[in-house]
Amino acid sequence: MRDDNTQDGAEPSPASAGSDDGEKRLKLYVWHGFQPGYSGGLAFAIAYTKAEARAAVEKVYGRVTDWGTLRVHRIEAGRAEAIGGGG
Repeated sequence: MRDDNTQDGAEPSPASAGSDDGEKRLKLYVWHGFQPGYSGGLAFAIAYTKAEARAAVEKVYGRVTDWGTLRVHRIEAGRAEAIGGGG
């Protein structure tokens, strides 16, 4: 089970939003490669902490065995990303 606390593709840092840094600000938690089967999935949650984000995803998805790679984005302004793919 991976859960590599990276932020925007960068190496983990102490201020990485994957950590619970004491800030009471919502963050967007995005797991790339979530529960891979035929292809990698994607999961996301908006929460104050990584623990809250994981709990929210598990409430929707159920038991998770492979989280993939985590990227965390502070929510300070609008944000958009897109992932294309298929088989």
